[in-house]
Amino acid sequence: MGRVQLDGIVQEDRKRFDLIIRSGLRMNDIVQNDIRAIFENALELTGNTGGIRFQAAPPKFVEVTGDMASGKVHLVV
Repeated sequence: MGRVQLDGIVQEDRKRFDLIIRSGLRMNDIVQNDIRAIFENALELTGNTGGIRFQAAPPKFVEVTGDMASGKVHLVV
C-alpha cells in the first residue's frame, strides 16, 4: 500500500466528520469497502454524519512544513 495519509475535517456544530484517505498505491475494492463499513459504523455509533473519499495515483499528499511548537506551520498541497 505504501505511504498513507489520513485527513479529517470536523464540523462540530453540524456533528459532521469527513475523511480523506490518500495512499501511494490504489487500495483494492475489498480494502476500501471494509474501511468504508468501519467508518459508517463509527458514524452511526457516535450520531455523526460524514463521508469518506480515497485518493491515489497521484495521491496528492499534503505536506506539513514548519515548526509545530511555534505554531508556524505551512501546508503544501
